[in-house]
Amino acid sequence: MLESDELARLYDLEYDDWDEDSAFWQSFAARTGDPIVELGCGTGRALAPLAQQGYAVIGLDSSAAMLRRAAERFAVFGVPASRYQLVEQSMETAAGERQARLVFSALNAFAHLRTPRAQARTLAAAHRMLRPEGLLVLDLFNPLTQEHDLRDRMVTLRNVFADPQTGAPIQQFEIWEVDRETQVVQTTYLYDCLQPDGSLRRTTSTFPMRYSYRYEIEARLAEANFAVENVFGSYEADPFTGSEEKMIFVARPKV
Repeated sequence: MLESDELARLYDLEYDDWDEDSAFWQSFAARTGDPIVELGCGTGRALAPLAQQGYAVIGLDSSAAMLRRAAERFAVFGVPASRYQLVEQSMETAAGERQARLVFSALNAFAHLRTPRAQARTLAAAHRMLRPEGLLVLDLFNPLTQEHDLRDRMVTLRNVFADPQTGAPIQQFEIWEVDRETQVVQTTYLYDCLQPDGSLRRTTSTFPMRYSYRYEIEARLAEANFAVENVFGSYEADPFTGSEEKMIFVARPKV
């Protein structure tokens, strides 16, 4: 996902100032301490504020372009290089032996794993990284509240941005192609950028998102030797009842 510098820049136009989950991650960091590992850290939106508060953090992402922007973000936040690591690596192959006190995956990053096997391998890697007293937190969307049937192959307008470099409008369209057999939504973003001559330049990004149900994830966590502590339906730690848009799992490694 988002392998080019331009796509990473467009991603940040949407999420750079989005901080609805910031206090949530801060509360877990205060509870567990560091080191803290984020799986699929992207441009460091969720991780950099934790490092700025003094926590030692490690960000893993498979996109070099996203990690370059993450490094820029850490610099802007004034975080010394000794306090963070950014590793170009997939979640499935994450390495490390029982050092982390908190491993988390924010804002649906775990959903980019398109098969149950990939999910299982990632959870096994997280288990290897965590100390016995550590915590794993997975932030996912609740598929029960998604409009998969209504929006399959429909083009919808997702956002309109102002390009910070030129002030020109950028329209972001979204297309879902839903495969119910594999529970994968192939998501395409179309970014139409208005050029000085009045023409449009289109940038396209396509990536899979696997939707998983509550007890499917709980079973996978159990298979990876985790015990589920809580399932929340919001960043305010409200209980998950099935009608919420969020589905956030908190689990402890069994030893």
